[in-house]
Amino acid sequence: METTTRIPGSLKAVRVLLYIFAGISVLSSAGMFLAEEPSPLLLLAVFAFVFIPGAAAFLLAMLLPKGGTVVFCGLVLFGVGGILTSLLSVGEGPQWITQMLIPVLVLILTLTSNSREFMLRR
Repeated sequence: METTTRIPGSLKAVRVLLYIFAGISVLSSAGMFLAEEPSPLLLLAVFAFVFIPGAAAFLLAMLLPKGGTVVFCGLVLFGVGGILTSLLSVGEGPQWITQMLIPVLVLILTLTSNSREFMLRR
């Protein structure tokens, strides 16, 4: 008889947040690429700071139901990296607060006891 472990509600919320982040990243990247004559430096910045984190969020959301140490560490790194990246734009105005929202929520919800137990089960 096979027993299945249900994904905790906190990780379901993390998965939704990751898909939302990935969608926002795709829209932001597309907007930048469609801008009038974007500079090569702007394209590189969009690729590094928008597209790659969005692709990572999508991949993590897809792998989340399987759990495991690698996915857990990826979620923690996504949260910490997102927080650090949003802190880079503190001097540019208050948008850093909204940029920090999803990574903080992902980090908090990933580190709950139910989430850790699910992700690190053996």
